[in-house]
Amino acid sequence: MTVYTCRICGFETQSPVGIVSHSQVHKNWFRSLVGREPETYEEVVELANQQPTLFAPFGADQTTLVEFGGGDS
Repeated sequence: MTVYTCRICGFETQSPVGIVSHSQVHKNWFRSLVGREPETYEEVVELANQQPTLFAPFGADQTTLVEFGGGDS
């Protein structure tokens, strides 16, 4: 059985229709930030990879909750 995986958040489904439907979540997010429809889904993926969001891994420039709270006490 083929598993389709979202390139942005890792959502998995066995339905090709399900992954197409799921992509609308990220297209809506793109539209809310940019103010227009994405020309391609690659444009959505590129924007998501640039944003420090829930879907992006921690980067060197991001503050963790421990650092924000003043230590690990």
